[in-house]
Amino acid sequence: DLQGRCPMSAVASPLVRRSPMPEDGRPAARPGSGRFAASGRVVLVSTNADLAGAPLHVRMLALELESRGFAVAVVFGQEGPVEAGLRAAGIVCHVIPSMRSEIRPGKDRRSIDALSRLLRAHRPDIVHAHSAKAGMIARIAARRLGIPCVYTVHGWGFGPGRPRMRSLLLSVVERCLVGATDRFIAVSEVDARLGRQRLAIPPGAITTIRNGIADTPWRASPEDSRVVAMVARDCVQKDYATLLRASAGLDCEVWCIGSGTDSEAFRAAARRTGADVERRVRFLGARTDIAELLARCGVFVLSSDFEGLPISVIEAMRAGLPTVASDVGGMRELVAPGRTGMLFAPRDDRALRGHLAALLEDPARRRVLGTAARRLYERRFALAPMIDATVEVYRQVWQQARVEAPSGLMDPPSARSATARS
Repeated sequence: DLQGRCPMSAVASPLVRRSPMPEDGRPAARPGSGRFAASGRVVLVSTNADLAGAPLHVRMLALELESRGFAVAVVFGQEGPVEAGLRAAGIVCHVIPSMRSEIRPGKDRRSIDALSRLLRAHRPDIVHAHSAKAGMIARIAARRLGIPCVYTVHGWGFGPGRPRMRSLLLSVVERCLVGATDRFIAVSEVDARLGRQRLAIPPGAITTIRNGIADTPWRASPEDSRVVAMVARDCVQKDYATLLRASAGLDCEVWCIGSGTDSEAFRAAARRTGADVERRVRFLGARTDIAELLARCGVFVLSSDFEGLPISVIEAMRAGLPTVASDVGGMRELVAPGRTGMLFAPRDDRALRGHLAALLEDPARRRVLGTAARRLYERRFALAPMIDATVEVYRQVWQQARVEAPSGLMDPPSARSATARS
Protein backbone atom coordinates (compact mmCIF):
# COMPACT_ATOMS: atom_id res chain seq x y z
CA ASP A 1 0.00 0.00 0.00
CA LEU A 2 1.54 3.27 -1.13
CA GLN A 3 0.75 5.20 2.04
CA GLY A 4 1.13 2.28 4.39
CA ARG A 5 4.28 0.53 5.56
CA CYS A 6 6.28 -0.73 2.60
CA PRO A 7 7.56 -4.29 3.10
CA MET A 8 11.26 -3.94 3.82
CA SER A 9 12.07 -7.04 1.84
CA ALA A 10 10.86 -5.26 -1.27
CA VAL A 11 13.24 -2.31 -0.95
CA ALA A 12 16.12 -3.71 1.03
CA SER A 13 18.51 -3.43 -1.91
CA PRO A 14 21.49 -1.09 -1.29
CA LEU A 15 20.62 0.45 -4.67
CA VAL A 16 17.58 2.14 -3.14
CA ARG A 17 17.56 4.82 -0.46
CA ARG A 18 14.20 5.07 1.20
CA SER A 19 12.48 7.85 3.13
CA PRO A 20 10.06 7.06 5.98
CA MET A 21 6.56 6.25 4.80
CA PRO A 22 3.73 8.03 6.60
CA GLU A 23 1.00 5.92 8.16
CA ASP A 24 -2.05 8.12 7.81
CA GLY A 25 -4.55 5.32 7.50
CA ARG A 26 -5.66 6.28 4.00
CA PRO A 27 -7.41 3.38 2.28
CA ALA A 28 -5.80 1.96 -0.83
CA ALA A 29 -7.18 2.79 -4.24
CA ARG A 30 -9.54 0.25 -5.77
CA PRO A 31 -8.69 -0.22 -9.45
CA GLY A 32 -11.35 -2.91 -9.77
CA SER A 33 -14.11 -0.46 -8.90
CA GLY A 34 -14.48 0.56 -12.56
CA ARG A 35 -13.23 4.16 -12.39
CA PHE A 36 -9.97 5.96 -11.70
CA ALA A 37 -10.79 7.63 -8.40
CA ALA A 38 -9.11 10.62 -6.76
CA SER A 39 -7.72 8.17 -4.23
CA GLY A 40 -5.70 6.43 -6.93
CA ARG A 41 -2.03 5.64 -6.44
CA VAL A 42 0.60 7.29 -8.62
CA VAL A 43 4.36 6.80 -8.69
CA LEU A 44 6.29 9.65 -10.32
CA VAL A 45 9.83 8.94 -11.58
CA SER A 46 12.41 11.67 -12.25
CA THR A 47 16.07 11.42 -13.16
CA ASN A 48 17.07 14.58 -11.27
CA ALA A 49 16.09 16.27 -8.01
CA ASP A 50 17.77 19.65 -8.48
CA LEU A 51 16.07 23.00 -9.08
CA ALA A 52 15.82 22.48 -12.84
CA GLY A 53 12.67 22.48 -14.97
CA ALA A 54 11.68 18.79 -14.96
CA PRO A 55 12.21 18.25 -11.20
CA LEU A 56 10.33 21.46 -10.41
CA HIS A 57 7.49 20.22 -12.60
CA VAL A 58 7.51 16.90 -10.71
CA ARG A 59 7.44 18.75 -7.38
CA MET A 60 4.39 20.80 -8.39
CA LEU A 61 2.64 17.72 -9.77
CA ALA A 62 3.30 15.63 -6.65
CA LEU A 63 2.03 18.30 -4.27
CA GLU A 64 -1.07 19.04 -6.34
CA LEU A 65 -1.96 15.37 -6.76
CA GLU A 66 -1.52 14.83 -3.02
CA SER A 67 -3.78 17.81 -2.27
CA ARG A 68 -6.46 16.28 -4.53
CA GLY A 69 -6.46 13.01 -2.61
CA PHE A 70 -4.08 10.88 -4.64
CA ALA A 71 -1.57 8.67 -2.87
CA VAL A 72 1.77 9.77 -4.35
CA ALA A 73 5.31 8.43 -4.21
CA VAL A 74 8.26 9.89 -6.11
CA VAL A 75 11.42 8.07 -7.22
CA PHE A 76 14.51 10.15 -8.04
CA GLY A 77 17.91 9.28 -9.43
CA GLN A 78 19.64 11.54 -6.92
CA GLU A 79 19.17 13.36 -3.66
CA GLY A 80 18.58 17.08 -3.98
CA PRO A 81 16.49 20.07 -2.93
CA VAL A 82 13.32 18.92 -4.71
CA GLU A 83 13.52 15.46 -3.14
CA ALA A 84 14.24 16.95 0.29
CA GLY A 85 11.38 19.44 -0.02
CA LEU A 86 8.88 16.76 -0.96
CA ARG A 87 9.95 14.54 1.94
CA ALA A 88 9.53 17.51 4.29
CA ALA A 89 6.01 17.97 2.89
CA GLY A 90 5.16 14.35 3.73
CA ILE A 91 5.49 12.89 0.22
CA VAL A 92 6.99 9.40 0.05
CA CYS A 93 10.34 9.62 -1.77
CA HIS A 94 12.94 7.08 -2.85
CA VAL A 95 16.36 7.54 -4.44
CA ILE A 96 17.93 5.06 -6.89
CA PRO A 97 21.50 6.43 -7.21
CA SER A 98 22.29 4.35 -10.31
CA MET A 99 19.51 6.07 -12.31
CA ARG A 100 21.65 8.85 -13.78
CA SER A 101 21.62 10.52 -17.19
CA GLU A 102 24.71 8.89 -18.68
CA ILE A 103 24.16 5.70 -20.70
CA ARG A 104 25.64 2.80 -18.69
CA PRO A 105 24.02 -0.59 -19.46
CA GLY A 106 25.10 -2.17 -16.16
CA LYS A 107 23.76 0.68 -14.02
CA ASP A 108 20.63 0.89 -16.14
CA ARG A 109 19.91 -2.81 -15.54
CA ARG A 110 20.33 -2.34 -11.79
CA SER A 111 18.06 0.71 -11.90
CA ILE A 112 15.34 -1.25 -13.69
CA ASP A 113 15.55 -4.02 -11.09
CA ALA A 114 15.47 -1.54 -8.19
CA LEU A 115 12.50 0.35 -9.59
CA SER A 116 10.68 -2.93 -10.30
CA ARG A 117 11.00 -3.85 -6.61
CA LEU A 118 9.61 -0.47 -5.58
CA LEU A 119 6.68 -0.77 -7.96
CA ARG A 120 5.85 -4.24 -6.69
CA ALA A 121 5.77 -2.83 -3.17
CA HIS A 122 3.69 0.24 -4.03
CA ARG A 123 1.32 -1.38 -6.56
CA PRO A 124 0.49 1.93 -8.25
CA ASP A 125 -2.41 2.44 -10.64
CA ILE A 126 -0.20 4.67 -12.84
CA VAL A 127 3.54 5.18 -13.26
CA HIS A 128 4.41 8.64 -14.59
CA ALA A 129 7.99 9.13 -15.80
CA HIS A 130 9.77 12.43 -16.52
CA SER A 131 12.92 13.04 -18.63
CA ALA A 132 14.84 10.63 -20.86
CA LYS A 133 16.64 8.31 -18.44
CA ALA A 134 13.79 8.03 -15.94
CA GLY A 135 11.49 7.55 -18.92
CA MET A 136 13.51 4.60 -20.16
CA ILE A 137 13.89 2.92 -16.76
CA ALA A 138 10.28 3.46 -15.71
CA ARG A 139 8.72 2.25 -18.94
CA ILE A 140 10.71 -0.99 -18.93
CA ALA A 141 9.98 -1.65 -15.25
CA ALA A 142 6.28 -0.81 -15.59
CA ARG A 143 5.92 -3.00 -18.69
CA ARG A 144 7.51 -5.89 -16.78
CA LEU A 145 4.77 -5.64 -14.17
CA GLY A 146 1.84 -4.76 -16.40
CA ILE A 147 1.38 -1.30 -14.87
CA PRO A 148 0.18 1.53 -17.15
CA CYS A 149 2.95 4.08 -17.78
CA VAL A 150 2.73 7.72 -18.86
CA TYR A 151 5.88 9.48 -20.06
CA THR A 152 6.25 13.27 -20.08
CA VAL A 153 8.78 14.57 -22.61
CA HIS A 154 10.46 17.71 -21.26
CA GLY A 155 12.25 18.11 -24.59
CA TRP A 156 13.43 15.03 -26.49
CA GLY A 157 16.99 13.82 -25.95
CA PHE A 158 17.48 13.98 -29.73
CA GLY A 159 17.03 16.72 -32.27
CA PRO A 160 18.58 20.10 -33.13
CA GLY A 161 21.25 21.39 -30.76
CA ARG A 162 21.99 18.03 -29.12
CA PRO A 163 25.33 16.20 -29.40
CA ARG A 164 25.11 14.13 -32.59
CA MET A 165 26.02 10.62 -31.38
CA ARG A 166 23.98 10.88 -28.18
CA SER A 167 21.05 12.21 -30.19
CA LEU A 168 21.22 9.27 -32.58
CA LEU A 169 21.43 6.72 -29.78
CA LEU A 170 18.55 8.23 -27.83
CA SER A 171 16.33 8.38 -30.91
CA VAL A 172 16.87 4.62 -31.37
CA VAL A 173 16.08 3.95 -27.69
CA GLU A 174 12.96 6.09 -27.81
CA ARG A 175 11.73 4.36 -30.97
CA CYS A 176 12.17 0.97 -29.29
CA LEU A 177 10.14 2.12 -26.27
CA VAL A 178 7.15 3.56 -28.13
CA GLY A 179 5.29 0.28 -27.69
CA ALA A 180 5.98 0.30 -23.94
CA THR A 181 4.40 3.75 -23.49
CA ASP A 182 0.68 3.92 -22.74
CA ARG A 183 0.63 7.68 -23.33
CA PHE A 184 3.19 10.35 -24.14
CA ILE A 185 2.73 13.85 -22.77
CA ALA A 186 4.62 16.55 -24.66
CA VAL A 187 5.09 19.91 -22.94
CA SER A 188 5.04 21.69 -26.31
CA GLU A 189 3.46 21.21 -29.72
CA VAL A 190 6.97 21.23 -31.22
CA ASP A 191 7.89 18.12 -29.22
CA ALA A 192 4.58 16.44 -30.05
CA ARG A 193 5.24 16.95 -33.77
CA LEU A 194 8.84 15.77 -33.45
CA GLY A 195 7.69 12.60 -31.70
CA ARG A 196 5.13 11.84 -34.40
CA GLN A 197 7.64 12.52 -37.19
CA ARG A 198 10.79 10.88 -35.81
CA LEU A 199 9.31 8.06 -33.72
CA ALA A 200 6.08 7.36 -35.62
CA ILE A 201 4.04 7.86 -32.45
CA PRO A 202 0.35 7.55 -33.38
CA PRO A 203 -1.49 10.90 -33.01
CA GLY A 204 -3.78 9.55 -30.29
CA ALA A 205 -0.84 8.29 -28.23
CA ILE A 206 0.70 11.70 -27.55
CA THR A 207 -1.02 14.59 -25.77
CA THR A 208 0.29 18.14 -25.47
CA ILE A 209 -0.03 19.55 -21.95
CA ARG A 210 1.93 22.77 -21.60
CA ASN A 211 3.75 23.46 -18.34
CA GLY A 212 1.88 25.51 -15.79
CA ILE A 213 2.98 27.08 -12.51
CA ALA A 214 1.24 28.51 -9.46
CA ASP A 215 0.83 32.26 -9.19
CA THR A 216 2.63 34.41 -6.62
CA PRO A 217 2.10 37.99 -5.41
CA TRP A 218 5.50 39.09 -6.75
CA ARG A 219 5.30 41.46 -9.75
CA ALA A 220 8.04 43.27 -11.64
CA SER A 221 8.05 46.91 -12.70
CA PRO A 222 10.28 46.40 -15.73
CA GLU A 223 10.22 50.08 -16.68
CA ASP A 224 12.02 50.87 -13.39
CA SER A 225 14.81 48.29 -13.59
CA ARG A 226 17.87 47.81 -15.81
CA VAL A 227 18.64 44.34 -14.43
CA VAL A 228 18.86 41.57 -17.04
CA ALA A 229 18.37 38.13 -15.49
CA MET A 230 18.87 34.59 -16.72
CA VAL A 231 17.69 31.63 -14.62
CA ALA A 232 19.38 28.38 -15.66
CA ARG A 233 21.86 25.93 -14.22
CA ASP A 234 25.38 25.90 -15.62
CA CYS A 235 25.33 23.04 -18.13
CA VAL A 236 26.05 22.34 -21.80
CA GLN A 237 22.47 23.11 -22.83
CA LYS A 238 22.40 26.61 -21.32
CA ASP A 239 24.44 29.28 -23.06
CA TYR A 240 25.42 31.98 -20.57
CA ALA A 241 28.45 32.94 -22.68
CA THR A 242 26.25 34.42 -25.42
CA LEU A 243 24.38 36.55 -22.88
CA LEU A 244 27.57 37.81 -21.28
CA ARG A 245 29.15 38.69 -24.65
CA ALA A 246 25.96 40.42 -25.79
CA SER A 247 25.65 42.51 -22.62
CA ALA A 248 29.29 43.66 -22.51
CA GLY A 249 29.35 47.46 -22.54
CA LEU A 250 25.56 47.87 -22.18
CA ASP A 251 24.22 49.98 -19.32
CA CYS A 252 22.73 47.13 -17.33
CA GLU A 253 23.46 44.65 -14.57
CA VAL A 254 23.35 40.92 -15.39
CA TRP A 255 22.17 38.36 -12.85
CA CYS A 256 23.21 34.73 -13.39
CA ILE A 257 20.85 32.57 -11.32
CA GLY A 258 21.06 28.79 -11.13
CA SER A 259 23.10 25.88 -9.89
CA GLY A 260 26.79 26.33 -10.64
CA THR A 261 26.62 30.01 -11.55
CA ASP A 262 28.40 30.99 -8.33
CA SER A 263 31.36 28.63 -8.87
CA GLU A 264 34.87 29.88 -9.52
CA ALA A 265 34.98 27.95 -12.81
CA PHE A 266 31.83 29.76 -14.00
CA ARG A 267 33.25 33.14 -12.94
CA ALA A 268 36.47 32.43 -14.83
CA ALA A 269 34.54 31.50 -17.97
CA ALA A 270 32.51 34.70 -17.60
CA ARG A 271 35.66 36.81 -17.47
CA ARG A 272 36.82 35.33 -20.77
CA THR A 273 33.68 36.65 -22.54
CA GLY A 274 34.78 40.27 -22.07
CA ALA A 275 31.91 41.11 -19.72
CA ASP A 276 32.60 43.57 -16.94
CA VAL A 277 32.35 40.81 -14.35
CA GLU A 278 33.48 42.82 -11.36
CA ARG A 279 30.99 45.70 -11.75
CA ARG A 280 28.07 44.48 -13.83
CA VAL A 281 27.60 40.73 -13.29
CA ARG A 282 26.20 39.04 -10.18
CA PHE A 283 26.74 35.31 -9.70
CA LEU A 284 23.81 34.21 -7.53
CA GLY A 285 23.94 30.41 -7.74
CA ALA A 286 20.99 28.15 -6.96
CA ARG A 287 18.14 30.06 -5.34
CA THR A 288 14.71 29.25 -3.98
CA ASP A 289 13.48 32.87 -4.10
CA ILE A 290 13.17 33.12 -7.89
CA ALA A 291 9.85 34.98 -7.83
CA GLU A 292 11.24 37.66 -5.51
CA LEU A 293 14.39 38.08 -7.59
CA LEU A 294 12.52 38.40 -10.88
CA ALA A 295 10.31 41.08 -9.36
CA ARG A 296 13.43 43.27 -9.19
CA CYS A 297 14.38 42.81 -12.85
CA GLY A 298 13.66 44.64 -16.11
CA VAL A 299 14.35 41.99 -18.78
CA PHE A 300 14.55 38.20 -18.73
CA VAL A 301 16.90 36.28 -21.04
CA LEU A 302 17.14 32.58 -21.77
CA SER A 303 20.00 31.66 -24.10
CA SER A 304 19.93 27.91 -24.87
CA ASP A 305 20.97 25.40 -27.50
CA PHE A 306 17.75 23.41 -27.07
CA GLU A 307 14.65 23.48 -24.89
CA GLY A 308 11.30 21.85 -24.25
CA LEU A 309 8.97 24.45 -22.72
CA PRO A 310 11.16 26.15 -20.08
CA ILE A 311 9.57 26.86 -16.72
CA SER A 312 12.00 29.74 -16.17
CA VAL A 313 10.37 31.68 -19.02
CA ILE A 314 6.92 31.02 -17.56
CA GLU A 315 8.20 32.36 -14.23
CA ALA A 316 9.33 35.53 -16.02
CA MET A 317 5.93 35.86 -17.71
CA ARG A 318 4.22 35.42 -14.35
CA ALA A 319 6.32 38.26 -12.95
CA GLY A 320 5.38 40.51 -15.88
CA LEU A 321 8.77 40.63 -17.60
CA PRO A 322 9.58 40.80 -21.31
CA THR A 323 11.63 37.80 -22.42
CA VAL A 324 14.45 37.64 -24.96
CA ALA A 325 15.19 34.01 -25.77
CA SER A 326 16.82 31.61 -28.20
CA ASP A 327 14.41 30.47 -30.89
CA VAL A 328 14.53 26.77 -30.00
CA GLY A 329 12.10 24.06 -28.92
CA GLY A 330 8.71 25.33 -27.81
CA MET A 331 9.88 28.90 -27.22
CA ARG A 332 7.45 30.36 -29.77
CA GLU A 333 4.61 28.90 -27.71
CA LEU A 334 5.79 31.13 -24.84
CA VAL A 335 7.24 34.22 -26.49
CA ALA A 336 5.27 36.15 -29.12
CA PRO A 337 7.96 38.18 -30.93
CA GLY A 338 7.24 41.88 -30.72
CA ARG A 339 4.29 41.35 -28.36
CA THR A 340 5.66 39.67 -25.21
CA GLY A 341 9.38 39.61 -26.02
CA MET A 342 11.98 38.87 -28.68
CA LEU A 343 13.62 35.75 -30.16
CA PHE A 344 17.10 35.26 -31.64
CA ALA A 345 18.98 32.42 -33.31
CA PRO A 346 20.98 30.23 -30.89
CA ARG A 347 24.43 31.66 -30.04
CA ASP A 348 23.78 34.85 -32.03
CA ASP A 349 25.18 37.38 -29.56
CA ARG A 350 24.83 40.26 -32.02
CA ALA A 351 21.08 39.73 -32.37
CA LEU A 352 20.70 39.34 -28.62
CA ARG A 353 22.70 42.50 -28.04
CA GLY A 354 20.45 44.42 -30.43
CA HIS A 355 17.30 43.26 -28.63
CA LEU A 356 18.74 44.11 -25.22
CA ALA A 357 19.94 47.54 -26.32
CA ALA A 358 16.51 48.38 -27.77
CA LEU A 359 14.67 47.32 -24.63
CA LEU A 360 17.09 49.01 -22.24
CA GLU A 361 16.60 52.28 -24.11
CA ASP A 362 12.78 52.06 -23.97
CA PRO A 363 11.27 51.64 -20.47
CA ALA A 364 7.72 52.03 -21.79
CA ARG A 365 8.28 49.18 -24.26
CA ARG A 366 9.52 46.95 -21.44
CA ARG A 367 6.33 47.69 -19.52
CA VAL A 368 4.04 46.99 -22.50
CA LEU A 369 5.73 43.68 -23.36
CA GLY A 370 5.84 42.63 -19.71
CA THR A 371 2.13 43.35 -19.23
CA ALA A 372 1.28 41.29 -22.31
CA ALA A 373 3.49 38.44 -21.05
CA ARG A 374 1.67 38.44 -17.72
CA ARG A 375 -1.70 38.22 -19.47
CA LEU A 376 -0.48 35.32 -21.60
CA TYR A 377 0.62 33.50 -18.44
CA GLU A 378 -2.83 33.98 -16.91
CA ARG A 379 -4.56 32.62 -20.03
CA ARG A 380 -2.38 29.62 -20.85
CA PHE A 381 0.16 28.70 -18.18
CA ALA A 382 -1.61 28.59 -14.82
CA LEU A 383 -1.11 25.46 -12.69
CA ALA A 384 -4.65 24.12 -12.28
CA PRO A 385 -5.36 23.48 -15.99
CA MET A 386 -2.10 21.54 -16.29
CA ILE A 387 -3.03 19.32 -13.33
CA ASP A 388 -6.58 18.84 -14.62
CA ALA A 389 -5.31 17.74 -18.03
CA THR A 390 -2.74 15.37 -16.48
CA VAL A 391 -5.34 13.70 -14.27
CA GLU A 392 -7.57 13.28 -17.32
CA VAL A 393 -4.71 11.48 -19.11
CA TYR A 394 -4.33 9.19 -16.09
CA ARG A 395 -8.05 8.41 -16.20
CA GLN A 396 -7.97 7.62 -19.91
CA VAL A 397 -4.86 5.45 -19.66
CA TRP A 398 -6.15 3.58 -16.63
CA GLN A 399 -9.51 2.90 -18.24
CA GLN A 400 -7.85 1.66 -21.42
CA ALA A 401 -5.56 -0.61 -19.39
CA ARG A 402 -8.61 -2.15 -17.68
CA VAL A 403 -10.18 -2.87 -21.07
CA GLU A 404 -7.02 -4.49 -22.46
CA ALA A 405 -5.74 -6.25 -19.30
CA PRO A 406 -6.14 -10.00 -18.84
CA SER A 407 -8.70 -10.96 -16.21
CA GLY A 408 -7.44 -10.14 -12.73
CA LEU A 409 -4.53 -7.88 -13.73
CA MET A 410 -6.29 -4.65 -12.77
CA ASP A 411 -8.04 -6.09 -9.73
CA PRO A 412 -7.47 -4.49 -6.32
CA PRO A 413 -4.24 -5.59 -4.59
CA SER A 414 -6.19 -7.66 -2.06
CA ALA A 415 -7.89 -9.57 -4.88
CA ARG A 416 -4.59 -10.17 -6.65
CA SER A 417 -3.05 -11.48 -3.43
CA ALA A 418 -5.97 -13.84 -2.86
CA THR A 419 -5.68 -15.11 -6.44
CA ALA A 420 -1.96 -15.74 -5.98
CA ARG A 421 -2.51 -17.66 -2.74
CA SER A 422 -5.16 -19.87 -4.33
